[in-house]
Formats: sequence, structure tokens, C-alpha cells
Amino acid sequence: MKTLSIIIVTYKSQEDILNCLSSIFKTADIPREFMDIIVVDNSSKEVFLETQELIVAEYGAEIRIFHN
Repeated sequence: MKTLSIIIVTYKSQEDILNCLSSIFKTADIPREFMDIIVVDNSSKEVFLETQELIVAEYGAEIRIFHN
């Protein structure tokens, strides 16, 4: 069971979102398995696919990412 849900809404901010995710994992006081992190990307489809690729390469399936 997840105890913390974090929803991040972004628009054309690939570097910022990676920094944000890194910061969450570095400073969180609870284990990763109790966190549910969701990224909602409002960018174009091309930018979304690039962002998704970067997040998956860094964090695998730990992060759920959606295109809005």
C-alpha cells in the first residue's frame, strides 16, 4: 500500500522534472516502495516522448507518466 502520492504537472521542463524527481528520492524520509509518483506532462507529443524516455531511463517503472 502506498502512503504518499506525489503528482507533478509539467510543461516543457525536462531538466527541471529530472532535478525534481532526484530531489524527492534524495530527501524523502519514507522508502520508495511507499511512494506513488505521477508526472503529468502538458507538452507536445514529441516533447512528452522525450521526457518519458529520460524518466524511464533514470527511474524505470517507479514513476508513472501521463501525457495530457
